[in-house]
Amino acid sequence: MNKTGTCKIISIILIIALFLSVHTVNTVASGSENGVWDGTTSAPQGDGTKENPYLISNGAELAYVISTGGGAGNHYKLTADIYLNETDKVNWATGEGINGYTPRPWYDSVEFQGNIDGDGHIVYGVYYNAGLNTSEMVEGWSNPVGLIPCIKNGATVKVENLGVDNMYINAKCTASAFIGRAGNSSATTETSRTIIHIDKCFVGENVDVTAFCAGVFRGYSRNNGTYISNSYNLGKFRSNADKKNQIDGGTFDYRFSWFIGNGWGIDDELYIDCCYNATGALFRGHWNTFKTRITNCYAAGLTEDKDGDGVAESVWYSAAGNTPLSATRMQGKEVLVSTQQMSSLNANGAYMATEGYPVLKVFAKGVLGDVEDPLNLSVWDGIVADTLSGEGSENDPYLITNGSELAFAISGGGADKFYKLTNDIYLNDISKINWKTGEAVSGYTPNPWFDNQSFKGTIDGNGHIVYGLYFETPDKNYAWGYYGD
Repeated sequence: MNKTGTCKIISIILIIALFLSVHTVNTVASGSENGVWDGTTSAPQGDGTKENPYLISNGAELAYVISTGGGAGNHYKLTADIYLNETDKVNWATGEGINGYTPRPWYDSVEFQGNIDGDGHIVYGVYYNAGLNTSEMVEGWSNPVGLIPCIKNGATVKVENLGVDNMYINAKCTASAFIGRAGNSSATTETSRTIIHIDKCFVGENVDVTAFCAGVFRGYSRNNGTYISNSYNLGKFRSNADKKNQIDGGTFDYRFSWFIGNGWGIDDELYIDCCYNATGALFRGHWNTFKTRITNCYAAGLTEDKDGDGVAESVWYSAAGNTPLSATRMQGKEVLVSTQQMSSLNANGAYMATEGYPVLKVFAKGVLGDVEDPLNLSVWDGIVADTLSGEGSENDPYLITNGSELAFAISGGGADKFYKLTNDIYLNDISKINWKTGEAVSGYTPNPWFDNQSFKGTIDGNGHIVYGLYFETPDKNYAWGYYGD
């Protein structure tokens, strides 16, 4: 192909239809094959830039990063799943060690100001137990607890592509699976506001967090900005604002209604997009004083003795256009396409359907367990192959199972025939190309797609997706796209 002149890089993830069929369970078996943290700390390798982040490969390195505060603007990336405790030696619902095992406690109160890319890995075994009853938990900013206990006031932090599971937290004031507290109560200006971005993260079902103010992705906050996208929760979060309103359910950003309505002049921003919560609500309280936007989100809701009469009412705290669902309606192969389920959840293309709850694609091999190639990542080798089965009729279409057969159908012009996909198709290794710039990673050479090719046929995607279409045009003007014209 002539590569002279102006280059236009086209990177297309074609969504032919939205559902996938993957036979799976949604949790990871307990284990410590990557080594369990011994309580020490060790500085990770790297220079902390986005291009060359510090690489976290074990619990000691993660402990060093969290306990030292991360460093302003530094970037970190996980290279392996991390085990902070033996996951099969703790009852994660009660926090009790099994057979005399003593869990190693995680940090509280440390202020963090870096950026963490989990790179599709999971942190197991965060443990913190203050040994308190809910009646002993009180309002306050002290001793925040979470994977990241606290964000430094005024910092901008991003956490992405990271999962947590097998976690137990019992804290006095504020706690979260991810960020225990955002900034502090004195933030009043733009320069002192804390900004948090969370994208493509999840909380597993073996997570139990109890605190006065408990949130899934963030605990208490005031005058800050929190932006959460493409993330979900399967864990349990318990809070106790007062003895009349005990809550048992998870939230993305949990606050109590009286806490919002006390006239502190709070000016928080909360944006949540393409998220779901399988055990509770998205948020709770009177949000009239907040800049809040909730889109493409779903949750199971929760129950609460709202009027103090001893009878639990079903309640749903959300914004217009976001829907409470039963657990069964949040699961299954058609969950991302059925309008009775969570058809808007995958607006950003981050999820894949399973027989259980939908999972994030970046975690597919991790959360699906020991399955052979769960995403069917058979990448096209550039060869055109006429190996399609079928007759090409509407009732017996040609079946396209891989990139070579799709290339044959497109390059051959379709011939007025009918085609149907039987698998997702990968035309390139999607992990080895920067899809914003078109630049290949680590010397990878992308397979170019066809240009100037007329097509006359009918393709049924059958609910599958074509990934990795890549093309560089020379400096000339003609048609390009999935079909040339």
